[in-house]
Amino acid sequence: MFHSAQNDNLRIYTRGLRNSFILSKFFYQVFLKIPSRFLLNLYLLVCSLFKVDLTENNTRRGDMNTQILWLLIKRINRKLNISLLLSLLAFGSPAIAKYIPPQTQKPASDYTKSAGARGCPEEQISLTILSPTTYVGHTASGHPTFVWFLYSPHNTEFRLFEFEPNGEPKQLGAPISLQAFSGINKYSLPENQPGLAMQKKYLWQVSISCPPNGTLVRRAEFMVVEMSSDIKTNLSKITNSSQKADIYAKQGLWYEALQEALNLAPKGELGQVGSTLVESLTQSEEQGQFKEPELQQRIKNLKAIANRAK
Repeated sequence: MFHSAQNDNLRIYTRGLRNSFILSKFFYQVFLKIPSRFLLNLYLLVCSLFKVDLTENNTRRGDMNTQILWLLIKRINRKLNISLLLSLLAFGSPAIAKYIPPQTQKPASDYTKSAGARGCPEEQISLTILSPTTYVGHTASGHPTFVWFLYSPHNTEFRLFEFEPNGEPKQLGAPISLQAFSGINKYSLPENQPGLAMQKKYLWQVSISCPPNGTLVRRAEFMVVEMSSDIKTNLSKITNSSQKADIYAKQGLWYEALQEALNLAPKGELGQVGSTLVESLTQSEEQGQFKEPELQQRIKNLKAIANRAK
């Protein structure tokens, strides 16, 4: 009788040990395939179902099931930490969006040269357009966004021109008055209006009044180009603005790259990704042969604007 009871207890203990081992092995094989977003819920579920104190001190003197569960949860915690680290590496830091000018780079016409006053009194950085000016910039949008920097608030006037076959710019529509503010300013062509034509060259202009020096005018030329199907496919798989900015920048699509960068920054600021873009824009403009004092001052302004975001 005594030996029979002992054998029964041994069989029960062995069966429990085997079941615990199978259970732990099952969880160990499965949890590696579980998406990280479910692991925390699994952790809480295990704690709730078994209602045991799973602190490390208690497991040292707890039963076998508790120890097995503790080992399982330690592995879950380890994977959660690794997943968090990978997520931070992948998404926490903005992509380094370095702008690469178009391969088919065309020099800008003389219409792009600055006009009017040199700058407003007591302003360390004068009105600065944040787009290529020594060459024709590219955009793939029929309703692009135009960006410029103001050191202090000014009433700003925006104009858009289309180059005619004879090379003369023709103004499109009436001037648009904008209430601009200190820092980064932008204006997007309304989506409810006809878009710009493909493969046509345009000129955009912003001007401000600087008493007593007069009106300060800045201009830049750009062309609407077609985006390749491969780029469209890659962009359709991405929702992160920093990654989109990086793709646009490497394809020479300045206007789209800067627009995505500004989506990551507070209103009126350039942000880290935008700062990197402006730095690479400065380098591209420095490569040209320039002697005009206005262009030299523009390079200084671009560097100062990029440094303000750091």
